[in-house]
Amino acid sequence: MSFEPGMTVERGYLAGPDARKPWGLKDDRDWHRLMSQCRTGSPLDAEIARLLGREGFVAAVLGGDGATRFDGGSWTSALKVPLTAR
Repeated sequence: MSFEPGMTVERGYLAGPDARKPWGLKDDRDWHRLMSQCRTGSPLDAEIARLLGREGFVAAVLGGDGATRFDGGSWTSALKVPLTAR
């Protein structure tokens, strides 16, 4: 049995004609809030390290090319999230 919560982050177009529409990427969108926490020493970094290291969770970054999984042994910092998402 496994527990598999997920998270979806709002996103919008950064460039092109759709960027000017209401669904264009705005400064206050969740994507920017998430990326600002994806750094070494942030509260998000500490919480992910706790969950993966001490609690034994596994995290995955999903995208068009599949998933990259992290556990306590492969996690170094929240910088891995944006680097993997690229």
